[in-house]
Amino acid sequence: MSQKRAFHPFLFAAFPILYLARVNLWSITIDEVLPSFDVALGVVVVMYAAGRKTWGDGRRAAICLSIWTLLFFSYGHVWADASGKKIAGFEIGRDAILLPLWTAIAVAGVVFALRVKSLGTATQILNAIAIVLVLTTAVPVALHLVASRPAQALPAGVSLDLEPAAANTSRPDIYYLVFDRYAGPQTLRSHFNYSNSRFVEFLQRRGFALPCSSYANYENTTKSLAASLNLDYVDWISDRVGRESSSLVPFYSAIRHNAVKRYLKSSGYKIVHIGSWFDPTNSDPEADQNFRLDAPSGFTRALYTSSALWPAARNGLIGSVHIGREELHRSVALRQLELLRSAPSLRGPKFVFAHVLMPHPPYVFTADGSLQTHEKRIDLRHAGGSPYLEQLKFLNARLERIINGIVTSNRKRPPVVIIQADEGPMLTDIGFRHDVGPDYAPGKALAIKYHIMNALHLPGVPPQRIPDSISPVNIFRLVFNTYFKTSLEMLPNRAYVSSATKPHQTLNITERLRGALNGGSCSLSQQAAPVRPAE
Repeated sequence: MSQKRAFHPFLFAAFPILYLARVNLWSITIDEVLPSFDVALGVVVVMYAAGRKTWGDGRRAAICLSIWTLLFFSYGHVWADASGKKIAGFEIGRDAILLPLWTAIAVAGVVFALRVKSLGTATQILNAIAIVLVLTTAVPVALHLVASRPAQALPAGVSLDLEPAAANTSRPDIYYLVFDRYAGPQTLRSHFNYSNSRFVEFLQRRGFALPCSSYANYENTTKSLAASLNLDYVDWISDRVGRESSSLVPFYSAIRHNAVKRYLKSSGYKIVHIGSWFDPTNSDPEADQNFRLDAPSGFTRALYTSSALWPAARNGLIGSVHIGREELHRSVALRQLELLRSAPSLRGPKFVFAHVLMPHPPYVFTADGSLQTHEKRIDLRHAGGSPYLEQLKFLNARLERIINGIVTSNRKRPPVVIIQADEGPMLTDIGFRHDVGPDYAPGKALAIKYHIMNALHLPGVPPQRIPDSISPVNIFRLVFNTYFKTSLEMLPNRAYVSSATKPHQTLNITERLRGALNGGSCSLSQQAAPVRPAE
């Protein structure tokens, strides 16, 4: 067989990437996968050329390279599966055991490649195995990516009613600051036994309205942001991709190409994006100022931690790599908060969007900002404390300084500031056995999951005139109608839940949620009768 037909190393390099994509179809995009292909195949090409030149036989180099490739990409999987397991009382899931074993197998691969006599047969068998592996993973991935086409068009009702603002329209800076899993005041009182009154009173002194009966429209970030940034419920997305789809990618696309950004850009605004480590909000190439932080995609992190590079980085052999979840979370959050503090100095009019994954776990901040380690979290829980609250207290302290700078940055044209959560705490993070879903939606769980922080600084609008139960889907309808003279109809405030495997099949739980929320006190209610959206 010709040496040119020894193509199995390239397929074996592609297989782990395709496999990872296959098991994460619900959340991956082609843009995340392609860079990994480029790197992996590029390395294999260089190593194959070097091996062929060294041994004078491309087929021997290919056999050795295929063995090494499979060893490289399998180490992390084996380490994770073996971690904590023992044989005859001896723990096997340790680098001290696995690394020497992998090295021995790699050396044995070289010996086998040098000694194999029937090169043609060995090459043919390896080619066939590689083809089968790639096809069984590539075909489902390709079909899924085609079926989960991006949802870039706007909802029809929104696109028809949004015309660019007139040149003489007052254009205040607009800040949309989303703090992931920031619980509403009722949840903090009832479940955490914590009064958030200091921060709430600070916001009220700064002119914010806090609709204390506000709740999220959906149970997770992807659908919540897709709804709030497109001023509509996400049925228009699900209708396009089909209710049977399991993919979140169309929601990701709707977040990146949202109606709010398009409208404000067409109205003369500069778009400022402060990226997170969450893939849909990590970057915005369409923004005028795109602060993409040093945060590899979730797909890249998963591929990295499944390879033999991860123990090397973990043990400090290849320098500091911001790939560990806790280190990444802490460094990105600090950078985002610093960028928010300096955002008022950017020239306007501007729309500043930041999705900050706090107090979302991992819990890496104590109230004073020091590192909250695993040991500290254990001690805190044993003492009756809450790692979630520690992180929330730190966030509150930093936000007071940030908000002071924002609201006083332009006294002639005060900014619009929206401080909002996309969802409440993940229930399994705070002691529940299950998260909410179509088959698990008791009132207490719904109140915790859906009751959110929602604070609005709308200059010229008395706080008592803001609907007490306004939900995120209506926020920008209210803002645009108030400051840009649009005539967008206020939507009924609703809440939906779906399962993780069927995100496009939603269940309306609005009445059940309202009943749960009405059972708690609403100490932030305004005395004057609010103007409510249509119900």
